[in-house]
Amino acid sequence: MIGMPRSSQVTRYREIVSVLARHGFGWLITELDLRNMLPLGDRLFPAQMEDAQDRTQALHLRLAFEELGPTFIKLGQVLSTRSDLLSPAYTAELAKLQDAAPTVPYSQIATVFEADFGVAPDEVYAEFDQLPLAAASIGQVHAARLHDGSEVVVKVQRPGIVAAIERDLEVLLDLAGAIDKHTDFGRRTNVLGLVEEFAFNLRCELDYDREAQNVERFRLAFDGDQDIYIPEICWAQTTSRVLTMERLHGYKVTELEELERAGIDRRQIAANIVRLMMEEIFVHGMFHADPHPGNLFVLPDGMIGMIDFGMVGYVDERLQESLSRLFLALSKGDSERLMDEMYYMGMIGGQVNRQTLRQDLDHLVICYVNQSVQNLAAAGIFSELTELARRHHVQLP
Repeated sequence: MIGMPRSSQVTRYREIVSVLARHGFGWLITELDLRNMLPLGDRLFPAQMEDAQDRTQALHLRLAFEELGPTFIKLGQVLSTRSDLLSPAYTAELAKLQDAAPTVPYSQIATVFEADFGVAPDEVYAEFDQLPLAAASIGQVHAARLHDGSEVVVKVQRPGIVAAIERDLEVLLDLAGAIDKHTDFGRRTNVLGLVEEFAFNLRCELDYDREAQNVERFRLAFDGDQDIYIPEICWAQTTSRVLTMERLHGYKVTELEELERAGIDRRQIAANIVRLMMEEIFVHGMFHADPHPGNLFVLPDGMIGMIDFGMVGYVDERLQESLSRLFLALSKGDSERLMDEMYYMGMIGGQVNRQTLRQDLDHLVICYVNQSVQNLAAAGIFSELTELARRHHVQLP
């Protein structure tokens, strides 16, 4: 079903197919007619591929992504946020990939500096901690100090990661096209479109100059805001593979006991975060696309600090207006208007049964529209909305 891969892709295809087979996804390999990519033993004894079928598929998908490396780890992280596409078992398991990346030895980090700056990290900074603060699928973060004494964090890209990711993206795009063409799930979901969006965003993340520009846009947008703080970029120590930024000290938004001990008003923090997210989208037309707790800090003075701007989304005026009308219809309990707006935004295709979707929207509205604000649980509403979207194959933008 998939055309013959280029010679440069064959080895990677075989690695991917073998890992998927070992983790119980033989059904997908058979459906895509990729069994010729398996080792001879697995083709002769297919029962060995099926042994894992009795185990939890979500667990094995996560293990397969870990084994396949950075591109697939990143894909799993993105899918872990798509509860409109995947069941809670999958999103919960894939969320564990946030901590899956191994660290890179300092010797390899030093080679990046030698190539980009012509000198070792110790000459670029007054101090550079060789042990990383954190490791991610694309790069890792080190603490450092500038020659003027300023504390900074330095994100350094993994050597060779660009070539590895480009190779994997070619394979993923081929597989996504085949899934759309030959499986019911693909025809309902537009997997190719999802992978194309993933590829675009991942390529943007590979350019740290672009990320630095994202930070500057947010600094300008929230300049003078008394509740939101965006760190400063150190341009002299930044390249396409090295990003140096002011270091923020504070608490994660999930560290509730620490916030209490520091005397910080949690209700005000919650209000500031909601305002931040609303202003991003409806005032500035852009948003931080990876706002997990590790990227949102509460500073000692109670301000919200944001980091990691590798993934930033943009919302044009038309989509801003559509989202406003959608929220207004939801707040008024107008399920018909709500469904019309979803059609207008391209969220509902021809395969959606309008009558059953209307019934489910009516039920959602009845459950929530007359509730007091105190009794509303945002997580519960979002969970029901995404489950509704998944059940009716609604494509969330």
